[in-house]
Amino acid sequence: MGDFGGGIANASGETEIDSTTVSGNTAGQGGGGLATNGGHLTVKTSTVSNNTVDGTCCPGFESDGGGVLGFFGAFTLASVTVSNNTVIGNGVGGFGGGVANLQASSTMSSVTITGNTATDNMGGGGHGGGVANKGTVDVSSTRIDSNKVTGNKPTGGGFLNANGAASLSGSPVTNNSAVGAGAKGGGVFRVSGTVNLASSPVTGNVPDQCGTPSTVPGC
Repeated sequence: MGDFGGGIANASGETEIDSTTVSGNTAGQGGGGLATNGGHLTVKTSTVSNNTVDGTCCPGFESDGGGVLGFFGAFTLASVTVSNNTVIGNGVGGFGGGVANLQASSTMSSVTITGNTATDNMGGGGHGGGVANKGTVDVSSTRIDSNKVTGNKPTGGGFLNANGAASLSGSPVTNNSAVGAGAKGGGVFRVSGTVNLASSPVTGNVPDQCGTPSTVPGC
């Protein structure tokens, strides 16, 4: 186990992963399965599942990306399943149970993001059970389903846009949940930045779809 990239860590290089399963790994702060920092990571026709960020590193800092973490640089997920990953915060918050994009440029195409969890065991909240974005992300033909956030004031059971720009096209956000005191945005929650939904229904999420009142235009 390391602080970043429990399974695979890409530091400022070019890495391509194809037809691979990344499963059962743990990181202390970010990228339980995969992490990239300043380089370009491409993952195709693969599965990232059952990985964990346990929050044991670096008190006072958030935990990010139970499955995949992009920190600066760029990453691409194509025909990938991201499932049953968990990020656990240490009081500052756990962001992106499945995928966390921190100041990176990312593309997700034909991805299934399901069964992921973001939480915090020390009084904070989980944010972005499926995806947490703080950069630029383009999501197409992707399913974000049955992810959850828990803890204190959790947000974005399916998708959180903390800042930056997110575009979802042909990508339904369904059956996700935000559970805990002050929970908001069971489907999609926007703190700041922009979220554009095109042919991407947000339905069946609890306690609401995109916050009350909605934080996302067209939701």
